[in-house]
Amino acid sequence: MKPVKNVDVVYGASWGDEGKGKITHVLASKKTHNRKNYYNFVCRFNGGSNAGHTIYHNGRRFATHIVPSGVFYGITSVIGPNCVVNINSFYKEVEQLKSGGVDTSLIKIHPLAHIVTDEHIEEDKAKLGHLGTTSQGIAPAYRDKYARKGLLAKDSTIDKSYILDESLYGN
Repeated sequence: MKPVKNVDVVYGASWGDEGKGKITHVLASKKTHNRKNYYNFVCRFNGGSNAGHTIYHNGRRFATHIVPSGVFYGITSVIGPNCVVNINSFYKEVEQLKSGGVDTSLIKIHPLAHIVTDEHIEEDKAKLGHLGTTSQGIAPAYRDKYARKGLLAKDSTIDKSYILDESLYGN
């Protein structure tokens, strides 16, 4: 097993809109003299598709919601175990990235990430929407995650080629 050498962390503490996606995009562009990219992985550790990151790459505008921005530089980009994934939103984002020439085979979802179901979305709209949520089912999905009763990515209908083998190494 190869060791993890270095880790850089981009963390937002202001309820979003700090520009984490743009900062990660810039960091992911970092190169070394002996490798195409400095980073082997870019990993998102939490959140769902209610977030939004506008990335400009090679003159094109991309709006990502769950996929880490390392994918734009040919870096394996991991949706981590503390994330919640809406399968429909995920595939829409994958198609947008593919149509923009991005290698989407580099996108990986941790097998223990939880799935946002239609029931989560309906509950969010019916019970929480008045609180100003995005009605994406994120809160109910996290509730089920923490109660250990939600649907895991590894047990879902997500194409298994997107499921991470859980080996991380390098930078």
